[in-house]
Amino acid sequence: MPLWRSGVLSALFLLLILPSHAETAFLDGPTIDRALRGNTVKGTRPNGTPWSQYFAESGRTQYREGGAAVQTGRWEVRDNQYCSKWPPSNVWSCYQIKGDLANQPVTLTWLFADGDEWDGQVMSGNQF
Repeated sequence: MPLWRSGVLSALFLLLILPSHAETAFLDGPTIDRALRGNTVKGTRPNGTPWSQYFAESGRTQYREGGAAVQTGRWEVRDNQYCSKWPPSNVWSCYQIKGDLANQPVTLTWLFADGDEWDGQVMSGNQF
């Protein structure tokens, strides 16, 4: 067998036996809660604006976008969705979240009704 063919076969064999990377998948409620509770997520909006959000164990959340002032609201998980409300509004808004929990740091994607998707990376603890 020619040497190049042997190398190609070896490479194909390695691809078959090595574990594949986890796929991004919709997260269920308990998984969303474990990923967020007590942690910070940092990301960049589709328009390029950086954002960060801390999810306190108490259900309080703090959010900052770009250089804007910090907003404080509430968060919880309902029916396999992340939900939040931001004063002065009393209305809860809920979103599905996809994630790649095998990735380090964990990557989450918020799915908005208008089609926007915001990606963020989970940072351990309060790194707001």
